Amino acid sequence: MSDYKIALYIRLSVNDKKVESNSIENQKLLLIKYTENMEMQNIKLLEFVDNGYSGTNFERPAMQELLELVKTHQVNCIIVKDFSRFGRNIIQTGYFLEQVFPLYHVRFISINENYDSDKSKNNTGGIPVTIQFLKNEYYSRDLSQKSKSAKYSKMEKGEYIQKNCCYGYKKENNTLKIDEPAANTVRLLFELALQGKSITQIAKELYHRKIAIPEVYKGRKRR
Repeated sequence: MSDYKIALYIRLSVNDKKVESNSIENQKLLLIKYTENMEMQNIKLLEFVDNGYSGTNFERPAMQELLELVKTHQVNCIIVKDFSRFGRNIIQTGYFLEQVFPLYHVRFISINENYDSDKSKNNTGGIPVTIQFLKNEYYSRDLSQKSKSAKYSKMEKGEYIQKNCCYGYKKENNTLKIDEPAANTVRLLFELALQGKSITQIAKELYHRKIAIPEVYKGRKRR
């Protein structure tokens, strides 16, 4: 008798790390405990973890790996802590639950919502689950909007700077300052471009003057 393959999918975003119950360890313990009560034989557990990824889209390494196994009929069941771990986009999540998983005969279980596709006839669980979907998606949008508002507020005060500075600037006391050596190169680039020189000609000029390209310059600055 072949193994009944259960995929335990775990996702933790940056914001989820603030909630202890959402930790990778707690999610894993919850999922494993659930499988122990399934009263099934020949179970094989497969673990998929996306650490630091948003649930607003499905472009996550472990998720993509899991979906590939689904397409090749190598997964019988997927279990998640709640729907938000799987995805926060109601349209995309509903598509997988109502179209993709039934097509490949994959059972889907969401523990917190008490949802089991085998018992729900492969629909998304009716109005209560739909409301939960909407709450998850609204949460992501609201969080994104608050994050943007905070960034704009810092920008107006001259405090916000992105993770990586643009070439020509440097980080100093939580503000952007002009990095003179790089800034001189930027000015030279504009000057050569205004003279009508092509990209190839500009590259040759920089090489002739022994000016490091931005990637090399930044690498030297980090040393």
